[in-house]
Amino acid sequence: MPQKKKLLLIGNGPIPIDISDKVNEFDYIMRVNRMTNFLTTGTRIDGVFIGAYRDFREYYKGGEFKDYFKTAKEVFLTDNLKNWFTNWSDFLTQEQWDNVKIMDFSTNKENIGTAFPTTTLCVLNVLTTVPEWYENYEIWICGITVEGRKELMYNGDAWKKTNHRFDGKKEEFFLKKLLKKTKKCDILRRHRIAEGR
Repeated sequence: MPQKKKLLLIGNGPIPIDISDKVNEFDYIMRVNRMTNFLTTGTRIDGVFIGAYRDFREYYKGGEFKDYFKTAKEVFLTDNLKNWFTNWSDFLTQEQWDNVKIMDFSTNKENIGTAFPTTTLCVLNVLTTVPEWYENYEIWICGITVEGRKELMYNGDAWKKTNHRFDGKKEEFFLKKLLKKTKKCDILRRHRIAEGR
């Protein structure tokens, strides 16, 4: 059996130091939404899932790194998001739009315990349950708060007006379950996710 490549899912939680040299050691870099850790984690975008909901499109307008979406090698959406993303040309090239790949989030409630988890955990659920991903890649994460996620999501200003506010306990349990049989690799909160389920 060939050796698996290494995929790093980069969340939008705080990464206070530049880790771009370590990020570049990975074979595939997956980012999510506004990519708030873009510069501290380098500038590669092998894949990006864009949660093109109203807040993303109208309030954040894609965020400060919006122009870099056009450098992504692969772009992922859900079927519904592809239908709603009417201003896609503000973010993507025609070629990217024509080749958008669909992620299926239908197992979120079964696996995470809530039908509407944060986007990063939706993507993580896909990476760790769909054979196309976990059979070919070791899945690693960074920029995703694990310990204290329940309190962060309930009390954090960014979560107060969202549907996610009361889901922190379920998300924390899901993350800890995935990480239970793995070890923390270094102080950068980079973790190896258990292969599959």
